[in-house]
Amino acid sequence: MSTDTCSSSSASSPSTSDPPSPPIAAKCRVCAMPSRGNHFGVLSCRACAAFFRRSFVHKKEYKCRQRNVGKCDVSGNDRYQCRACRLKKCKELGMTPENVQMDRNSESFDDDMTPDGSFSLALEPVQHSTLYQSLKNPKILIDVTPTLNRLKTVLAGFMPPLINDDYFKMNTLERMKFALWNYRSERKFGDLKFEKHIIVEIPNKKWENDLIRIANWLLHSEHFRMLPLEEKMMIFKKIWARWRKFEKWLISVDTFGHKVYKENVIVCTNYNAANLNKVHIDYSNITDRSNEEMSQLFGRQLWRMQKEVAKPLAELTPSTIEMTYMLCQLVWNSLDVELNNYSADIGDKFLAEISENLHEYYMHQNVQNYAWRLQKLMKIVNNVKEIEREREEMMKLAELFDVFKIRLSDKDLFIC
Repeated sequence: MSTDTCSSSSASSPSTSDPPSPPIAAKCRVCAMPSRGNHFGVLSCRACAAFFRRSFVHKKEYKCRQRNVGKCDVSGNDRYQCRACRLKKCKELGMTPENVQMDRNSESFDDDMTPDGSFSLALEPVQHSTLYQSLKNPKILIDVTPTLNRLKTVLAGFMPPLINDDYFKMNTLERMKFALWNYRSERKFGDLKFEKHIIVEIPNKKWENDLIRIANWLLHSEHFRMLPLEEKMMIFKKIWARWRKFEKWLISVDTFGHKVYKENVIVCTNYNAANLNKVHIDYSNITDRSNEEMSQLFGRQLWRMQKEVAKPLAELTPSTIEMTYMLCQLVWNSLDVELNNYSADIGDKFLAEISENLHEYYMHQNVQNYAWRLQKLMKIVNNVKEIEREREEMMKLAELFDVFKIRLSDKDLFIC
C-alpha cells in the first residue's frame, strides 16, 4: 500500500508554523541509526540485527575494506559500511549468537500460494488463510509474487530498452537523462485534470507497470546491469518508492514552478493533478481509520517535502540533466542496504562517472563556479532521504498499530 503524494496526502494546507518535533528515538549502538529494540543483547536497529544474524547463520568471513579491522566508520553516515568492522563492533558491544535461529525464514505466504504463483495482484480477500486466523479483523492478502517475478525478468536484462543510434554516443549521465525522457513519455501535461476527489487505491496493474518503468530506467545504467540479480532486487525494493515520489515533485516543480509550495498544487499521475487545499482524499480502501487520522499521520512528511524539497527546487530551477543527476544520487548515495564489496565498488564508480559527466555539462554550458549549485542539488537529495526515512518509521508505527487493512506477501516492497 503506497502512501504516495496525492494519493495519501493531507487535503489541508500545511501549517505556517513548524509542527512539534517528534520524540527523540533511541539510537542503535552499532550504527547510530534509530533503534528497533534489543536484539541479541544490544540495543540496535533492524538492519544491524539482521546483519549480525546473517553473518552467523551463513558463517560469513569478511575482509576489512581499509585493512584496518575495527577502525572503519560503521555509522549510518557512511554509504558503504565495512562489514568486517561492523561485525567486530557488534561483538564488542555484546551481541551474542546464542539466540540466532539457524533455520528461521523471513515471513512468507508460500503456504497460501499456488505452485505457479497464479494469485493475481487483483486482490481478492483470502478466506481461509491461517496467517490471519488470530486477527479479529481479517485483512486483504495481496500476493505480489507475479509482480516480483516480472521484475526479476526485467532486471536480469543485459541491454536497456528503447534506445536509438545516438544512444551509444552519450555518456553515462546523458543515457540516464534519455531514460528519464522515456519514463516521462506517457505524460500529457497539456491535458492535466485537477481532481477534487482522490481515492487511495489498493496496488493494481497500473501500479505494477510503474514499477516496471522504474526498473527500465535503472537498466540504462551499465553499472547497475553489472550487479548480481539479488543485489539489483535489494536496491530496487529500497529505492523505487522514494524515486517515484521525488520524480513527481521534480515534474510538479517543472510544471507549476513556485505554485507547488505557494498554492499547494502537484502532479499526481500522467493525466491528473491536485490542489491539496481543495482535494478530498479517501483512504477507506486501505484503512478503517478516519481521513483526519491518516492526514495527521503523514501530513508532516508532506509539509517537509513542500518546504525542504519543492521550494528549493523552484528557486534553483534545475535542468533535466541536473534532475537526472539528483535521481541517480538518490539511488546510489546512502542506500541503507548491505551491498557486497563488488556492488559497493560498482556504485562508487557510477557516482564518480556521473559527477564527471555533470562537470563536463557545466563546462559546456559555461557555468562558472558551479560548486554552490552542486551543493544545493545535493542538499535537496539529502532532504528527500531524511524525509523518506521519517516516513519509513511512520509506516512501521502504522504497522505496529494495525492501521492498514491490507497485507502484502513481500513487505519489503513497500517500506514507505
